[in-house]
Amino acid sequence: MLLVHTPGHTAGSVSLWHAPSRAMLTGDSLGFSARAGRASLFPRYNRAGIARQLESVRGLLRWDFLHVLPGHGRRIHVRDAEHRQALIDELSAAEVTT
Repeated sequence: MLLVHTPGHTAGSVSLWHAPSRAMLTGDSLGFSARAGRASLFPRYNRAGIARQLESVRGLLRWDFLHVLPGHGRRIHVRDAEHRQALIDELSAAEVTT
């Protein structure tokens, strides 16, 4: 496992990258909101800034994950790098406008 600093939810937020399973354990940095029907940063609970959290989540694209395992909300599964990028792009657009 690799510890990945993903500040935003809090200044010290981290995610864990598990290469063998291609899973990113995101804790509170990124999850799936059933209410919104999409990936979410859960901005209501953000403590260190949405812009910083978005930057951190965009940084996760460096890893070849297929599974997002959040601390809260539903798991997210992507098919490939293109789908992963689309997920983050959609998230970015939605969080900036809310």
